[in-house]
Amino acid sequence: MLPRRPIGPSAEQPSPQPPTNAPSQQHADDLALVEYLEQSGFQGPEFDFFADQLIDHGLHVLHAWTISRKIFTKCAHKGIKLGDPPSDWTEDDRCDLVQDTIFRAFKRFKEKALQARQWIPDGGASLKTYFIGSCIYAFADEYRAWLDRQNARRLELRNLAQQLGSSAPTPTHQRVGAAVLDRTVARKALQALHARDPRLAMIIALETDGYSHKEIAELLADGTTPRAVEGALYRHRCRIEKG
Repeated sequence: MLPRRPIGPSAEQPSPQPPTNAPSQQHADDLALVEYLEQSGFQGPEFDFFADQLIDHGLHVLHAWTISRKIFTKCAHKGIKLGDPPSDWTEDDRCDLVQDTIFRAFKRFKEKALQARQWIPDGGASLKTYFIGSCIYAFADEYRAWLDRQNARRLELRNLAQQLGSSAPTPTHQRVGAAVLDRTVARKALQALHARDPRLAMIIALETDGYSHKEIAELLADGTTPRAVEGALYRHRCRIEKG
């Protein structure tokens, strides 16, 4: 069964918290910093230094939360339903999600919290805390997009497997190893291979359809690298040529 797409609110910048009695010294310092950076239009070397520090903080937090899966609890606390944490995401998937989340969160933070001045010192959150709140909402958006891509890949591979099991569409001529086979022979060869090694059969079929090694690795979504795809095809062609 394909994973269900999570439901929940769209990742919008969180609203300021209800005012507290008086801003802390940290909030006062943050306000002074925002007013200072505003003078240069939130750009330039000093803003870049501020951004680098904030982004580093966000990366540290998000890496820890995605490794521990705590990020899903944080989203749930904000009413965002993402379902159970994935059991099949790779380290590359996780790192890509963190990077994309931070990029989305900081862009929104700059536009809304800083330029539109939605962050206020009386809101109860420091700049860092407010930014991490933005990261939680941004993660939900990025995770949903990642899950949609995973579902699309699974559907494509499922359809390909069904085609290989019946009447797989192949071009008029297909190169398998050094031999050029006609359509009927190629289909039968793929079907026979699929019975023995479904993964290799899918790799060959995808390459025949014009997918690059990188695209095939992404479609398999099982940790296979482009080099591994290349190696599998090379070894198969060697076996074909040796007879």
